Amino acid sequence: YALTVLLDSASKYIAEVLAVRWRRRLTKELHRRYLHPDTRPYLWLGQRDDVDTPDQRIAADAKLLCDTLAEVLQEAMAAPFTIVIYTLLAWRAVGIIGPVGIYLFFAGGLTVNHLL
Repeated sequence: YALTVLLDSASKYIAEVLAVRWRRRLTKELHRRYLHPDTRPYLWLGQRDDVDTPDQRIAADAKLLCDTLAEVLQEAMAAPFTIVIYTLLAWRAVGIIGPVGIYLFFAGGLTVNHLL
């Protein structure tokens, strides 16, 4: 269980570091494009009355996107380790029938879900 906690903490840390780096780069690029004098698609944002503080909206949307991608990455990083850990725990608890039963149940559920 200590390994699970360690891997979970490491994946959270990596995801947060990547989210900050992505957000910094994305926000910088979006602001560069927004403030560039030849950028026509972004000019309409400053001329519309219903869009308030477009530069803050750009930063907020970039943060939301990067945080969401980091959460997806964290889940994707944790999934293989979780599968291995629970396979080993099932094997220790009931022998080979545990992991085999779990994977057969998963394959059956996947098949039924695909058919529906």
